[in-house]
Amino acid sequence: MDKHFTLKQLKISELSKVSKDIKDVLHKSKVNNERSLLSSVDINVALNYVFDCVKDDYVFDMDYMYEIQKILNSDFTPKWKSMHPATALTAALGMAEVREDTNGNNEIVVLIGEKAITSNIALDALKKIGELKKKIIIIINDNDEEKISHSSFNSMITKFRYSKTYVNLKNSVRNTLNANVIGAKTLNTLRSMKDNVKNFIISDTLFKEFDIDYLGPVDGHNIEELVKAFKMAKSKQNPIVLHVVTNKPQLVINRDSNFKYTNEIVLKWLAETVNSNEDIYFVKTDFPQSGMYDGLETSFGERYYNYGYSYSSALIFASGLASKNNRTFVLLPSVAVQRCYDQINDLISRNNLPITILINDAGLIGDKSDDFGVYDVSLLNTLSNVVVAQPANGHEMIRLLNTSLSYDRPMAIRYPLIVIRDENFSTNEKYEDYHWEITGDLNKADAVVITYGHYVDRVIEKANKNDFNISVVNARFIKPIDYDLLDKLAMLKKPVFVYTTDINVGGLGQEIVNYYSEKNKSVSLYNFALETSYDSGINSVDLKRRHGIDINSLFEEIDTCLKK
Repeated sequence: MDKHFTLKQLKISELSKVSKDIKDVLHKSKVNNERSLLSSVDINVALNYVFDCVKDDYVFDMDYMYEIQKILNSDFTPKWKSMHPATALTAALGMAEVREDTNGNNEIVVLIGEKAITSNIALDALKKIGELKKKIIIIINDNDEEKISHSSFNSMITKFRYSKTYVNLKNSVRNTLNANVIGAKTLNTLRSMKDNVKNFIISDTLFKEFDIDYLGPVDGHNIEELVKAFKMAKSKQNPIVLHVVTNKPQLVINRDSNFKYTNEIVLKWLAETVNSNEDIYFVKTDFPQSGMYDGLETSFGERYYNYGYSYSSALIFASGLASKNNRTFVLLPSVAVQRCYDQINDLISRNNLPITILINDAGLIGDKSDDFGVYDVSLLNTLSNVVVAQPANGHEMIRLLNTSLSYDRPMAIRYPLIVIRDENFSTNEKYEDYHWEITGDLNKADAVVITYGHYVDRVIEKANKNDFNISVVNARFIKPIDYDLLDKLAMLKKPVFVYTTDINVGGLGQEIVNYYSEKNKSVSLYNFALETSYDSGINSVDLKRRHGIDINSLFEEIDTCLKK
């Protein structure tokens, strides 16, 4: 849009056309988290109609939420960004303190999802906001299609608030009393008593306990209603919550029926395994792809727990379950591992508990840097007792899951959101040791590539296609390392290429370098991994090319090395 153009120049009736245009852009660009973004388009349009995106502070709970603002304003730059949900409220409180110290008059508007509002971090922030009475406008985007869960916002606010009964009753009282002088005085009295109608019907709600005003529910797809609600909130001098109810559109995904997502393989295994094992528990947390695991509540029954975005609390709770020697599976996104490092170290690792952490969205895959799960290997490599593994395919996934059942120690199985061939993965096989698997003849190979995950098959395929005489090592167990094989490679005096694309510091390649250095072994080793100063804001494919860690760069280096 023209930088000199603002939505305020339009009539409210014209804003729907703007919303439609933005939705079309999102559809065509196929951005990550498309469904969540589509649900909040109308909110963002109404937001920019009422507030000033340059002067006012927009504090959105996740980085991707700013995409719509970037479409509306080409030069829009977020003043605050985070990849972790539930942090926006605390950051907004800090901004409110600065505003007060500098006598500023800007508005602070927070947009947060309904699941994030129930996390321990968000609840602590609400408590502090209510105590300090800082003017912050909190918009809760509540997708009413979401399943009501253990930690759902819906379970904390009564179903009555979703109905129009309360809103209509309140409006009816206001309109009737405004019709005459006596009625107007009565209405003012009611207002001075913080709306007795509301307090009578809903006597004990979450936000009342925090001493924060509440407005809602508001139809998140009715721009006229949103504008009125935002203007009312703007006129208030105290913190206020706007409960906005939206729907996530159903997107049609065209996918070959012969393939499945890795999550679907794990989901099927869990559903089948719980039927024959009464001693396992499942603790779920929320992230964009976690919704498919909701169905496990039926399978696990009372052994299923949903902790929403309270990642740390989920691991603490799981440690309590596992302390009684019950194998406990915890669903966690890779980007949450750094937030939960202390819990994994202090509770799970040190106590050597039988917990399997299912690390989703692992690896350098995706369109945005906040989706890259590239730190978990480096962090987990520093912990004792924890086994870290990544399967190369669905069959290995099942075997690793079976293996974790027989362990009396913690295990982390990481896997990316990729599509793999749907084969018959039903098996009771497990791994008896931590040895790596070798493809090709080590003695006859010109070079060796050590890698893990879906890169194993990709490297093998490219080597065969281009007639490279190399041996590929599947390091499915990233920790512990197969030192016996490393010793054998050192004796063969062949060039070794470690290809991972996760963060270099603390990663598999660096661990191998450190081992050879400590043992004073001379090996021609080439380490392909992501540097900590990587470029953010670009997709993973371009990032790999720019930093020379894509598959083509790997084989170019192998070719150069062999020609020397």
